[in-house]
Amino acid sequence: MKFNRLRMKNFKRFAGNHSIPLSGDGTVTVIAAENGVGKTTILDAFFLCLHGKKGMKLRKKKSTFQFEDWLANAFSSQAIAAGGYGEISVSLDCLDDNDQTFSIHRSFWIEFENKSVTEEVTLHIDGSILRLEPGEKKEHVVQAWIDAMLTPSLAQRFLLDGEEFGQLDMSHLSEAMKTGLDDLLGQGLLHRLTSHLGSVKRKTVSDMAPANERESLEMLMESSEEHSIELQSKQKLVAEMRAELAEHETIQTELQNQLQAKAAKDGAELGQLRIQHAVHASEMASLRKTGLEYLLNQVPFIVGGLANNLEELGLAEASETIRSRGIEEKVLETLDEVLSSLDPSLSREDQIRILSSSEDRLQRSHEQTPSAFRFLNEELLNELLTKREVLQLDNTEPISEFFANASYMVQQGRDLTSQLSQASKRMGLTEIADSLGLTATRIGELQTLIALEQGNIDSILAEQEEIDLRVEALKASTSADSMHRRSLELIQSLLPILEEYRIRSRKNLAEPLQNAFSEGFKMLSRKSQRIQSIAIDPDEYTVDISLQGFEGNWLRRDLSATERQHVGLSLLYAMRKLSNRPIPVVVDTPTSRMDSRHKGYSVRTFYPNLSHQVIVLATSDDLAGGLYTELRDSGALAQQILLQESKDSNEIEVIETNLDTFFEVDS
Repeated sequence: MKFNRLRMKNFKRFAGNHSIPLSGDGTVTVIAAENGVGKTTILDAFFLCLHGKKGMKLRKKKSTFQFEDWLANAFSSQAIAAGGYGEISVSLDCLDDNDQTFSIHRSFWIEFENKSVTEEVTLHIDGSILRLEPGEKKEHVVQAWIDAMLTPSLAQRFLLDGEEFGQLDMSHLSEAMKTGLDDLLGQGLLHRLTSHLGSVKRKTVSDMAPANERESLEMLMESSEEHSIELQSKQKLVAEMRAELAEHETIQTELQNQLQAKAAKDGAELGQLRIQHAVHASEMASLRKTGLEYLLNQVPFIVGGLANNLEELGLAEASETIRSRGIEEKVLETLDEVLSSLDPSLSREDQIRILSSSEDRLQRSHEQTPSAFRFLNEELLNELLTKREVLQLDNTEPISEFFANASYMVQQGRDLTSQLSQASKRMGLTEIADSLGLTATRIGELQTLIALEQGNIDSILAEQEEIDLRVEALKASTSADSMHRRSLELIQSLLPILEEYRIRSRKNLAEPLQNAFSEGFKMLSRKSQRIQSIAIDPDEYTVDISLQGFEGNWLRRDLSATERQHVGLSLLYAMRKLSNRPIPVVVDTPTSRMDSRHKGYSVRTFYPNLSHQVIVLATSDDLAGGLYTELRDSGALAQQILLQESKDSNEIEVIETNLDTFFEVDS
């Protein structure tokens, strides 16, 4: 597929009708403009034409984005709104490798008084409008056809702003790769199918339960699925923090060795302090673990005043009233069912009167419960008492002693760090000592965060185990040949198969992705000459780049915006090479943040090889210093388009012209 022509009407500064040719004999079309003269509008037009409102939400990436307000403001100030309405339209003509043509056209009519928008989308194939079957809605069929050609997620990956790569978050690079592969493999269908099976599973299990438990059980299972998603997120976060912790511990060892080596001649004092600091760091790691266990278990009881004799808070009375409340609640549920099924039925007024009187009785029972226990039901009260007994809270003195000792150890650590810094300063090793202090601080933070998140993970796992036990109990009480049980067993057998297929599909692409990523990176960066290895883990898709002169994973360093852009473009290159069909690439500000040397790499080798069609939205700086001439002489040019402001108005003119003069500026 190629984008052949983009047409716009009354869109931002493109007042009236405008047409921009996009394809030719070469692979690279250059649309040139100074900043503020329509490049971003062109990128917006692609998203708006292909995916309408949804496309623009993906493009803007803000939860506060209001499409109707944005579109009303996008109506050209030079255009005429007739009768309080304005029309914006965008069209994209395309050509596939079988010479079949298709044209997508969207029109938006904006009512400016209330900023409401009416949209119409049409599709022509080989000049004829798309035929519909009886009962089909044109908007749904056309959008399904467009999505089959280029999904919204793929459009977001291949129609892009080069500036965004300079802000790429290296810690989430593996997630970007995974979701990118899911887009390329069309796994959105798998995700939707998995979600649907989960919904059917919840409904099936709830139907197996007694009528009075169905609603609560279904809600519990929905909560379990939400927790499952949260669990994956937390497990991934813990894995990332463990990786960062390992790297910081390596850095800490390196810094300690540097201090030891530099202070070998006359650093007896420093060496002794370093040993004391290392021993103290080890002791603090143990203290953090114990302290977190206390904070997550015993301390809430102590702070809540539940560590002492609960009889003083009315435990006996609370146990009796809470048990009675539980019985009354079940009676009330049964009474409601009985009243609903009476034949002949009571009048509505009598039903309300009986139920209201019963609820008043239940409320009085609640008010009679000692205040410290009112938030508990019978099950939670039993859990509270069991946990309190397990924790052995009769004697809290060891806990107080622990935190007193921990406070002393923290202060001792501060004193050691200060002494180490002063000794290092006297020997001219301040910078290393400061780095060591910062590294030790971060190690402590990570150890604390990992322990906290692990506690959350354990809680989620315990809750899920309880739900699983309830589901298994329901299955055990149901006939083996019942329809519900057979359905549930089928669903439970399908879900792991779908997950295994998804994981295997990704794993099969790990090595090709690694090779393509490496190929793209070597086209872009001068550091490619120092590459020792580029590896992508087939399970987690974490990227590890080993460079001469750098310890550990280079991506864990504080990369510059240019380096981040190289990594992001390499990922784009790898995704494009792995896609199962040729997809055009549109890039705004393609060499943003690059110096002249790296611009040369990208223009001479990278962009011409990125795809069968690359549309570049460039400023004069992007291809200056002779780069445009090299691109033109290589035969890669397809179209040369200049966007410039009209001399007579604020409108933009689209001119097909030789761009040599535009790019004749110093590099």
